[in-house]
Amino acid sequence: MVRLASRDIHLEKELLEAGCSQFFGTEPFIRLVHERLSMGEEMYGEAYLGRDNLVEAIEEGPDAAAYALLELQRLALILGEDAYQELRMLTVGIIYAAAQLDLATRAAIRLRREILSY
Repeated sequence: MVRLASRDIHLEKELLEAGCSQFFGTEPFIRLVHERLSMGEEMYGEAYLGRDNLVEAIEEGPDAAAYALLELQRLALILGEDAYQELRMLTVGIIYAAAQLDLATRAAIRLRREILSY
């Protein structure tokens, strides 16, 4: 049985900054993560710490890739060639990031299973 911890806002800030430090312009992303964590805490208290958050996260990568692919196709006929090619490359970037999210989440699940038999 895993002992439930309380949210550690300082840890969240530290890890978000570390994860985003290689990129320019991530302030809106960091702000949105903090807002979502606060919103979740307001709605559910700390009950979400008792659920399997990694299993919840595993759905996000494929969703992001699928949404990006669908949006590219939706706009394909109305964009000029240059804009289409730019959006196509950004879509590849989204898919790359989504695949990284999926791989890292699956690795975290495997590690948790190995360590905790959970």
